[in-house]
Amino acid sequence: MLAAIRSGSVNLPLFLHVVGAMLLAGAVGATAILGIAGWKGERRALLSTLAFRTLALVVIPSYVLMRIGAQWTLSAGDYDEDAGWVGMGFGVADLGVLLLLVTLGIGWWARRRGGGWQARVVTVLLSVYLILLVATAWVMSAQP
Repeated sequence: MLAAIRSGSVNLPLFLHVVGAMLLAGAVGATAILGIAGWKGERRALLSTLAFRTLALVVIPSYVLMRIGAQWTLSAGDYDEDAGWVGMGFGVADLGVLLLLVTLGIGWWARRRGGGWQARVVTVLLSVYLILLVATAWVMSAQP
């Protein structure tokens, strides 16, 4: 019903925001799974490299698409910027950029070392961020 009364000028930016958010959540989950798989075994270095590349080549661009789509949607639509769901979305996005940059640095370090405790830190940070993304997706869709 909401889609029927939403203005047409918001459709493209909202679509880009949602696609970016879905790609971001999927890529963060995939990178966390790669990290968990690389905790033990002889393929630690390979999985650490794959996790770093996924983080650098998929997660970061997905974040940028999600964030640009969010700002564009907010400016194109008639949304209350003081709404709680908008504040949570921007809060998690702003925290997320710091978390992703720290994770990218530690992931680069883990790739150079062939895994180790650095890869575990990357996995834990990405798992926490994934939980925040899922909670934010619920809040933004339910708009309590």
